[in-house]
Amino acid sequence: MPEKEASFTEDFEKIDGIAKNVYEEFYNRKQYLGKENEEKFIKFLESQKNIIWWHKQDDSGRNTFAIEYFDTQEKKSRLFYPDFIIKTKDKIFLLDPKNDITAKSKETADKNNALQKWIKKNLSKYDFEIIGGIVIEKYPSWIINKKDNYVYENEKDWKLLEI
Repeated sequence: MPEKEASFTEDFEKIDGIAKNVYEEFYNRKQYLGKENEEKFIKFLESQKNIIWWHKQDDSGRNTFAIEYFDTQEKKSRLFYPDFIIKTKDKIFLLDPKNDITAKSKETADKNNALQKWIKKNLSKYDFEIIGGIVIEKYPSWIINKKDNYVYENEKDWKLLEI
């Protein structure tokens, strides 16, 4: 995670009413695919009493946490940047909110499977629990899929996201 906030161009807007962002202020891009969904997720995060801080990651950069995954459609390795890193007293969450359309994609399955593999491989290196997965809104809350073999349609694989 970057040590300090970056400066922002006119493509970004300050979002007021944010208290738990890791930085003092939160700026979000004015337009991008998934903006509405991610901002709903931010409101959810802000309502969770156990959250110490959350951070919305960039999609690239050397100071951004990424996991290598194999894109089975393009047949090549890529980097996956989970959208959100969330800290509670004894847990770190690596979460990637999706809508019902993007959650169904093969790319999402590839990313989630790599994330679960990374968590299993690295869990013993840390003195806190790591929870990661794909999250979708199930109003009024969110549900998470953290299965090793992600299949969107398997309803039993989705559990209430408890932070």
